[in-house]
Amino acid sequence: PWTGSTSFYGISFLAMLIGSTAEEIGWRGFLLPNLQKKHTPFVSSIIVGVLWGVWHLNFTGGITGFLLYTITIIEMSILMTWVYNRTVGNLFLMSLWHLTINIASHFFLWDRFGTELFIVESILFGTACVVLALMERSTHFFKRPLTEQ
Repeated sequence: PWTGSTSFYGISFLAMLIGSTAEEIGWRGFLLPNLQKKHTPFVSSIIVGVLWGVWHLNFTGGITGFLLYTITIIEMSILMTWVYNRTVGNLFLMSLWHLTINIASHFFLWDRFGTELFIVESILFGTACVVLALMERSTHFFKRPLTEQ
């Protein structure tokens, strides 16, 4: 667990809040809607996920850890795109989701980052993506760009 003063936790929270919100303005506030003009939401979310994963340059666990982390971020991007579209572009909700993931990661998993964690996360998020794919296989999420609805 993290050890630090109250001010350390406060500054960390503030940094995560600002970072999560700023990233979501870019990823889902700008990039995703523009990608969805040309691609399906599914393809758009994969593109956002790849860029988002690479953006963090998380080499915890070496190259294997980086690849697994990026896969996990792609899977989370797919889930977030589905929620974002279902909530008619609720950027506040996306920022809250991102912040929650960051807080949980930092406060509960800080010294546990590594290949094993990324494998578990990838399996969990991957399973959720498979369930989503089965539920949404005949909808616009996989079939056509959002602008063609």
